[in-house]
Amino acid sequence: MTHAITLVNTNADTFQVWVDKTNEIANVISDYVVTANTDANGSVTAGNSQFTGIFSANTLTVVTEMRGGNVQTTDVLTISSNVVLSGNKFTYGNSTINASANSSSFTVANSTVSYSYIKPTAIQKAANNFWLNANGSWVDKDLGFSVTTTGTTAQLLDTWLLADNYGIEYTISVNDNVANNRSIFKALVLQDEGNAYLNEYGVIDSNGVTGTLTANANTTAVSVYYTPVSTNTTIVIRKYPNRK
Repeated sequence: MTHAITLVNTNADTFQVWVDKTNEIANVISDYVVTANTDANGSVTAGNSQFTGIFSANTLTVVTEMRGGNVQTTDVLTISSNVVLSGNKFTYGNSTINASANSSSFTVANSTVSYSYIKPTAIQKAANNFWLNANGSWVDKDLGFSVTTTGTTAQLLDTWLLADNYGIEYTISVNDNVANNRSIFKALVLQDEGNAYLNEYGVIDSNGVTGTLTANANTTAVSVYYTPVSTNTTIVIRKYPNRK
């Protein structure tokens, strides 16, 4: 903070005024000015402080919290360059991406894309056999995983790396949440390092076709999609990888 000290008038001020000014300067340096010393713990100044301009430090240590805004009001803390947190390393891409982490999840998002990683529960960890759903939730693979669709465009059900599997067998059941219609079928998906091949079999429909299963591949991964007929469906998938 600013503390104004008037200049000494060398022609008119008394010796006592000089003493008072000296004591005032000493008080300001002790209680108001951010100072430094060679002690391992640095120098401690009590009170609030605000800078207009650039503040620089080789190492910045925050005892309680770091936030944006000013000394009275909390606001957004803007980070204008790449950030790397050492220790258990987390690299923050750039200032156009918002990242947040707490005890249960990690989220990275901007105005068009959001990804959230949610840790598995204690029960799911104990099973030691779980998958991460497309919606960020964890499920035991023996129970399968589910996707709820909205609209009738192609919905991503699953994706896997070419380096991990030659192919995957799926058991897929579809429930139309709008009409009385259900389907269950099996599907085999095979890849040859660039193309995906799909074969459905054992198809049972209770009241008509619920949608279409497709698969495609690029140079790194296979993606499996379902295009539903209904605007609202629940799809349950169980998968059996053919690992390399």
